Amino acid sequence: TKVSYFVVERVTPAQIKGTVSRKNDFREDPSIPANHRSTLKDYAASGYDRGHMAPAANFASSELAMSESFFLSNMMPQAPGNNRGIWKYTEELTRKWVEKHGELFVITGTIYDNKNSAKIIGAGVHVPTHVYKIVIDPKANRSISFLFPNVKLNVSDLENYIVTIADVEKAAGVNISPALPSNLSHIETTKANLKEWQ
Repeated sequence: TKVSYFVVERVTPAQIKGTVSRKNDFREDPSIPANHRSTLKDYAASGYDRGHMAPAANFASSELAMSESFFLSNMMPQAPGNNRGIWKYTEELTRKWVEKHGELFVITGTIYDNKNSAKIIGAGVHVPTHVYKIVIDPKANRSISFLFPNVKLNVSDLENYIVTIADVEKAAGVNISPALPSNLSHIETTKANLKEWQ
């Protein structure tokens, strides 16, 4: 797909409270073989944003990490109305939760429902049909997950897109936490209440 299937972050209050500002230095990731990586040309005039998987604002404490967050290996083709709307709001909400609850683990990923007829931009960059974000609070042994169609969505409808980790795993075809002990299985199967995170 030339797009990462998922990105995993450990996000801490110290990490997001820095003063490093974004410089929008989008570029190819030299660690990816050339025939497997996306390029700036792929996204040019495609109608899709270069949507961050691990958000730039999560790296405000490090110049290097902030810069590396703009590697195209951390980008997905995202509908502008999604990236700049409900997705941005969810990223901001996650940082508020980090400030309130402390360390969180965040898994962000892409799903392709139409594998055989996927929309493609540039030279083989597949456009995900859905994008997701899983937030895990290790202290409270709880999680909240969002699964969005990759289209423009209303921020006011955020609660409609809350799912379980198990729902995401089924849709994505991945096992997020294969070593999860049975006494914590509720983290994967319980649908979160947004109000309980505020």
